[in-house]
Amino acid sequence: MPLIYALIARGNVVLCEHADSEGNFPTVTRLLLCRLPTDKQRMSYIYDRYVFHYIVCEGLTFLTMADDSAGFALPFEFLEAVKQQFFPEHREAAKTGIALSLQGNFGPTLKTMLDSFNSHQTLDDFRQIRTQIDGIHSVMIDSIDKILQRGERIDLLVDQSEQLNQEAVTFRRQARRLKNALWWRNVRIIAMIVGIISMLCVIIGMVSCGGVTFPSCRGS
Repeated sequence: MPLIYALIARGNVVLCEHADSEGNFPTVTRLLLCRLPTDKQRMSYIYDRYVFHYIVCEGLTFLTMADDSAGFALPFEFLEAVKQQFFPEHREAAKTGIALSLQGNFGPTLKTMLDSFNSHQTLDDFRQIRTQIDGIHSVMIDSIDKILQRGERIDLLVDQSEQLNQEAVTFRRQARRLKNALWWRNVRIIAMIVGIISMLCVIIGMVSCGGVTFPSCRGS
């Protein structure tokens, strides 16, 4: 899953969030929100093998944490899509909302969009958003250590157990199919061998007994 976590915040007040994995990244993100430069509207921060991407619009921060393999286009397409989905109904509530006040209203939408972008099922539907993203190729990229003070850095932990469990289920399913296929192949081989042996016995009997009707053997 390239996109792991997403949130919408006003300053350091997280209004709603969703994570597809377990880990301490919500804690790291809240620390990061206090340090994000307010003069940067679009930025990416590298943190070990993960990257925090965010955009700022109308005083709100739209942020996603992604695996570094996700690149930059996908995370920012996701953030632009979230922003366009969020503002029409929640613009006013976001101005005064307390922590997680929009979790019930927009949290499920955030989950659906995160899942959709991760599965690429709706990525084509949002391709037009790319034309609205100015200068993705010039997104500023920096190390997280540049904005964290000494002693603030926390080892980022991401529990991929859910993903590993799904992979294990898939592996077991494939192993079961392979086992069944091998079993049926063995059955066919055994049936073929039995058929060949039976045919040889019939041929030997016909030769020994003088013909197709086994006259010699019946006469005796």
